[in-house]
Amino acid sequence: MQAVNAVHVSPLDYPDIVLADPTNVSVSPIRFTMWEPTQLPPTATGFMSARALIVPCKMNVRVFRSSGYRGMIHAVPLWGESPWAPMPPDDVFKFVSIGRDNGVRARKGMDELIECFKLAFPTHKDVRLTVKISNDCYKLDPKDDRITVSRETLTRPKYEEMLGAHHCGVFLSGLEGWNFPACELMATGRPSIIVPWGGPADFTTPETSWHLPYTMVQAPDDKPYFGFGQGGKPSRDGVIHALREAYSNRALLNEKATRSYEMSFKFTKSKFMERLRVVALDILSSV
Repeated sequence: MQAVNAVHVSPLDYPDIVLADPTNVSVSPIRFTMWEPTQLPPTATGFMSARALIVPCKMNVRVFRSSGYRGMIHAVPLWGESPWAPMPPDDVFKFVSIGRDNGVRARKGMDELIECFKLAFPTHKDVRLTVKISNDCYKLDPKDDRITVSRETLTRPKYEEMLGAHHCGVFLSGLEGWNFPACELMATGRPSIIVPWGGPADFTTPETSWHLPYTMVQAPDDKPYFGFGQGGKPSRDGVIHALREAYSNRALLNEKATRSYEMSFKFTKSKFMERLRVVALDILSSV
């Protein structure tokens, strides 16, 4: 739900649109919201009073429709912007994963990624992994000098510099209503290893990314999911295979990087605002 807070909609332009967690109760003729698992908990009823919902991905349309909501639901994809950057030198291959799990271990799968990285590259000295998390995230201790866990709060220029310093993103979370970092990496000209479920299924393809095989598993018991619904869990073998292929096949890496950069032009903030404007006018004119 942090992603909802990043959607800057001027109340002067759209006074009837409220950005809110679906569990939040408020008077909102139009609500922009999102959810990650396949089912909402029974307590999440705040959105039911809205005349219309705007969500970031097709999966969310299905989730909110199956919850019993009968109003209009529009999918308006979000965005990911960052300056393009040339690939870093090839002497050391660098993966990066970025996410905030709010202390819920199963939310982003960072510890699983660390284990997969070690299995994929047990003795390789020319490969690195950066895990960028926040201070409220689950504590990680990789016990491997090749893996850096960063909790530093970065300025926007430093964040973009970090994106450009790596060759490939890795995202093992199958609980994503969107995924800003993966979309930002595409704009930087970087492919990602990713679970094609939820938001990423709408802005990545097998040509832009390594799509991981996955199975659907129960959502974490922790807040805010409380075990309701399911999310995608990638197979360990699939993750290891993708890590090794990205590392060893630079031609394929560069091809996916090019396709990622091309795809990123469909998911800019200006494109989001254009789509939002059309949808908002459509909803408000249907009174």
